[in-house]
Amino acid sequence: MKVIDRAMSGRWYSVTIEQNSPTQSATGAPVDSWSDFATVYAKIEPGRSREFFSAKATQSELSHEIVIHYLPSVSSAMRIRFGTRYFYLAGPPVNPGEMNQFMVLTAMERVQAPEA
Repeated sequence: MKVIDRAMSGRWYSVTIEQNSPTQSATGAPVDSWSDFATVYAKIEPGRSREFFSAKATQSELSHEIVIHYLPSVSSAMRIRFGTRYFYLAGPPVNPGEMNQFMVLTAMERVQAPEA
């Protein structure tokens, strides 16, 4: 029951789970349109980080483990909004011990480095 023990300790934050409902622009190109799915309390723990180059800019990618109370309709196509930060789910939610108490979400946060 490590996840449950860890989940019960520490600080929980109010976050919003968002789902994507893609639309089309006037030119017919797909456009992401995120809408609120649920506001829940979550425990956010940082994991690993790495830097990479994309479009001639240095970007950082940080992995996090986010624990929420069990919410069966959460999917890997969703993201978590925490203030001005966005965490994109990196895989399906995990239901530890199949006990329907908590869900563990592995998420990635991308941060673009400021230009020098």
